[in-house]
Amino acid sequence: MQLPMTKAVVRAMDTVTSFANSKINRFYLSGASKRGWITWTTAAVDNRIVGIIPVVMDMLNLPSSIMHHYRSLGGWSFSLEPFWSQNIPSWILHPNFRRMVDIIDPLQYLTRLEIPKQLIIAGNDQTFLPDNSHYFYRNLLGTTLLRIVPNALHTQIGREASKVLSSFILMMEEAWRLPKMTWTRAENATHGSILVETEMEPVRVGGWVALTLSGTRRDFRRLMAKEPGSSVQPVPQDVRFDNFEVNTLTPTTFEAVISIPAHRWACFFIELHFLAPGNEIMSTTTEVHIVPSTFPTKPCNAEECISHLV
Repeated sequence: MQLPMTKAVVRAMDTVTSFANSKINRFYLSGASKRGWITWTTAAVDNRIVGIIPVVMDMLNLPSSIMHHYRSLGGWSFSLEPFWSQNIPSWILHPNFRRMVDIIDPLQYLTRLEIPKQLIIAGNDQTFLPDNSHYFYRNLLGTTLLRIVPNALHTQIGREASKVLSSFILMMEEAWRLPKMTWTRAENATHGSILVETEMEPVRVGGWVALTLSGTRRDFRRLMAKEPGSSVQPVPQDVRFDNFEVNTLTPTTFEAVISIPAHRWACFFIELHFLAPGNEIMSTTTEVHIVPSTFPTKPCNAEECISHLV
């Protein structure tokens, strides 16, 4: 589906240029979920796009991200039932799956995606995991900003995404310097930490942390299957991100330190707020850090990858 959808967006831009205003030759592109995937692939084939804002689509490096999903949940999220019911998981190690990935995975087009990027991720996404970015983020070229929205679901991120999209485009169009940050994640026997350094001083900094409900799944979703193998009437689970204070080491260096919980996992990240045009605020984040860095399930192989819905 990625091929015809990408072509459709290119033709939509052609239509704008041909029929609305021939002087329009620059585009910002954004979309959520499957449309977020097409945000990446369209930018890879059309240089009229000067910035992209993919929303809740962080499945680059598809083979690694899929296996990471299985290892974290010990199965497949109920929201993936349409793929699971077609036995797609049993194909993820097949050579033909790899051939498909070579065409549709945005990570295959890195040199064509060196434009500014603003990624928006839901912290409690019921479809994708909050730490998928570990498999691709540091490979991306050009300025890339990340915004993790705490306590947000895959399908309930629109309002916050609109605010982030607006500030990102305004900063680019007003020729403001986009925030640049680097961070490192660390872990010892008792604590996990994130150290972030910025090129400009933020107006506000804070941290967010959530804990899994048990040690059986590395699961930060707010919704789960009502029973194993079921996609009907998912039920809520009480997983929430809470604020915590981070340490200010210098005006542009901050550190978050979290105790490693016993028999559970902790997911945390740092949120930084910068001034944007019109006295607006641009909110950006580091990637999440999940501690301990262990998984409840081993990688699957062939038919055993079918597993069940959770």
